[in-house]
Amino acid sequence: MITRKEIFETLVEMIADCVVELKVFPSEITESMRLKNDLGADSMDIAELAEKCERRYRIAIKDPELERAETVGELTNLIAEKLNNIGYGR
Repeated sequence: MITRKEIFETLVEMIADCVVELKVFPSEITESMRLKNDLGADSMDIAELAEKCERRYRIAIKDPELERAETVGELTNLIAEKLNNIGYGR
């Protein structure tokens, strides 16, 4: 079973790949950082990040869900919840 920590670590790697104007080093990314304001992600970066998450974890992230996930931690929680609901890794 995949852990929340593993999801976060993978998400940090994906953020580093997707956010063109990343404002911090990937090693400095914390769960409380906001994707747009703190990390510098624009709407295209976030769309690409969501697409990568969907492919990696075989989940669907709806636009309203994505809009509510403003921080790295909230996006981590969203992915973990979706994986838990489908029994990923069991």
